[in-house]
Amino acid sequence: MGVGYITPDREDISIAPAVSPFSTLRLNASLGVRRNNVSGDKLSTTRRLISSFGGSWQATGDLGFDLRYTNYSTTSADGLRRVTDTTRIENVSQSFSGGPRFSFGSEAMRHTMSLYLSHQKYDDRNIVSGALNNNTSSSGALNYSSMLGEYMLNGALSHTVSSATSYANTTTSISTGASKAYFEQKLNLGAVLTYSVTRSASATDAQFLPSFNATYQFSERDMFSF
Repeated sequence: MGVGYITPDREDISIAPAVSPFSTLRLNASLGVRRNNVSGDKLSTTRRLISSFGGSWQATGDLGFDLRYTNYSTTSADGLRRVTDTTRIENVSQSFSGGPRFSFGSEAMRHTMSLYLSHQKYDDRNIVSGALNNNTSSSGALNYSSMLGEYMLNGALSHTVSSATSYANTTTSISTGASKAYFEQKLNLGAVLTYSVTRSASATDAQFLPSFNATYQFSERDMFSF
């Protein structure tokens, strides 16, 4: 988003504290400032403010909650030349995500379910491009996994709504899969089936995607994957 990632010409100052006031609660945050054009020989200077906050709470042995919020802002300032209002980079990107997770069952068959919700918003504050680039996206996903003997089973159901000035669409997908290890955990085989439908004002697109994967661990350092 406009930051020149040139290692010798970039300055980062950040702090990232983390604390666990209780054995079941963990909180973390970060705050940082990044700028380029340290040497002062670029036409413009880009600055970025990065901040985030998150937490994880294990309410019981089987129930937990996760939460995270991020806010990134990018602005450009004068370098060798003056930055005008029409060429100035100024945007803010925010995201919120989190949800509960729950485990249940016996030792013979353990189940895990989680609900993941997220909302993202991009705000372009340039007077020229801002009217076209602003967009938002909201999504929810229900995930399931379980161990049945030597088999790992999983499934997911998700729904996403995205919108901007020139478009709006929704995507709904459902997937299921299984995997199993053989030969003392050296060979792992898995398969996943996914069906998704994307709808917009002009068209509807449906996709059915089967996939298969295999990995074989020859040694601690060597592995073949397909």
